[in-house]
Amino acid sequence: MRLLRWAGLTCAAGIILVLLVSTVAKTVLESYAKSEARAFAVSAGDDASLPIPERARRVAAAVYRFYSQRDLSSPSLLFRLQPYLTNQVLPEILRVQSGAIETILIEGACDSASRASVFILRQLGIDTTQVNLVTPHNGHSIVGVNLDDGSQILLDPTYGLAPIQHGSLLTTAETLELQRMQVPASSIWATIAEGATYHPVYDDFASAAQASQGEPLHWTVHLDLGQSNGLRLGEADGDPHDVSEDGAAAGLSPYLHYLGHRFDRGWIRGIRAAQDVTVTFHTVGEPIDGTLTADRAPAERTDRYVRYVLNAGDELRLHDGRAERNWRTLRSYTNVDWVEFERR
Repeated sequence: MRLLRWAGLTCAAGIILVLLVSTVAKTVLESYAKSEARAFAVSAGDDASLPIPERARRVAAAVYRFYSQRDLSSPSLLFRLQPYLTNQVLPEILRVQSGAIETILIEGACDSASRASVFILRQLGIDTTQVNLVTPHNGHSIVGVNLDDGSQILLDPTYGLAPIQHGSLLTTAETLELQRMQVPASSIWATIAEGATYHPVYDDFASAAQASQGEPLHWTVHLDLGQSNGLRLGEADGDPHDVSEDGAAAGLSPYLHYLGHRFDRGWIRGIRAAQDVTVTFHTVGEPIDGTLTADRAPAERTDRYVRYVLNAGDELRLHDGRAERNWRTLRSYTNVDWVEFERR
């Protein structure tokens, strides 16, 4: 009995110690990130007397200068730990604020550059959010700065761009209006930093599905097999990246390479078929129960694939926000090895 009591006390003490160390680590990281954010803003030429759009532009331009020199081939240990330290599965007392690690490291892809910019600008008291854009060919994250009059301006710290006309930053509404009027995107999205060049991701800006991180964002893949009997995305190689690449190249979506939640819980990914088809997700490993979030039950499921049946005009909806949070793996998705669309 004493042994059991001792073991219980030891276990409880261990848990308390882990929680204490984790809480201290979170506090140290966030405190350092806030200090770095303020120093970064000063180096970017921030001046509280300037209008908010100009202050935000200076920060975004400075972030671009750092991120344009980043080396993605060898990410640091802290960067690799970032998805775990900031995971929504963790309670707030342990979870590191989004953007804190990116601000310390200044490395990563477009979502990292946006999170760092948002974190820095929020330390300056500027209302900012990460905005996600999704088109059939691309996905991208940028920064939205919310102004007092209810409008929003957009800044791209990854490519060093912003919508500008006659020297002034355009609001999101103004940008959409111009591009819907067929004004070339390359004449709207101007560079805000030396060395930056236009990026074609903005050619489709007017038709992109877009929303702030965490807000509902529903887009639909329109699948038309035409005269063919099927279409395949990716190879049986255990790597989901070629599914993403093939989906983008086919004009469907770069985000068919996982089941569950991977990027944003506000996302709903739809697949609408022009013909009667089966949609089969061949997974890397066995499909995890909590990642099967479609609005219908699969017609067939094995330890290697999940298959759905669609009639012409039907839409299969994958609700990322329904994915269960896994405390053991801190992962809420199953990788997809390849996707197969077959005419029925």
